[in-house]
Amino acid sequence: MVVPHSTEAHLEEIVRSPSWLTRALEAACTVDSPDWVIGSGAVRTAVWDHLHGYEKRTELADIDLVFFDPDDLSEAREHDIQSRLQSALPDEPWDAKNQAAVHIWYPEKFGYEVHALTSSAAAVTT
Repeated sequence: MVVPHSTEAHLEEIVRSPSWLTRALEAACTVDSPDWVIGSGAVRTAVWDHLHGYEKRTELADIDLVFFDPDDLSEAREHDIQSRLQSALPDEPWDAKNQAAVHIWYPEKFGYEVHALTSSAAAVTT
């Protein structure tokens, strides 16, 4: 009798399988930005490609790395992290965003105020 995978275990198996995503996670570890996660677009692409049996990865607009650094809300901080990611894995399109600074630029971009976030997990859940 074959015991079916739990959804969580199946997702983990899928996410661990593409070498490009493993390399992206390894690059993110080397940058060592605080409280970081790889955005869901990369995970979605890995799952989509797996479920559809694609041999070649679907093209990504970018690999989002969100991090949370309340001690430095400057654009320079984001650029530094992004530059370090690009150096660690230059063939991937990176986009690094400090979630601690979202409340600063969000009103101008989207037309309404948002509360300051408290972590990368809080950012992902919104």
